[in-house]
Amino acid sequence: MKVRGGCVHTVKLYVEVTPEDGGRFRAEMIVPVSDKGIARLKEGLDILVRYDPGNMRKVVFESIPDEKSAEKSRHH
Repeated sequence: MKVRGGCVHTVKLYVEVTPEDGGRFRAEMIVPVSDKGIARLKEGLDILVRYDPGNMRKVVFESIPDEKSAEKSRHH
């Protein structure tokens, strides 16, 4: 899809979600990604998501944290 400033692609992501309260689960989600954003996607990338605790299949993309905050969250 073309939008102002470039193209937007629809991408299916397979993610491993690690909630702050522990545990871990896998999910998939479909997200719109700009041409610029495609270059940032890679295996192992930390992203922030929201999920429904009552239905863990409902996962939505929230943001890609900057590298400093992503590194900090890995060590806490």
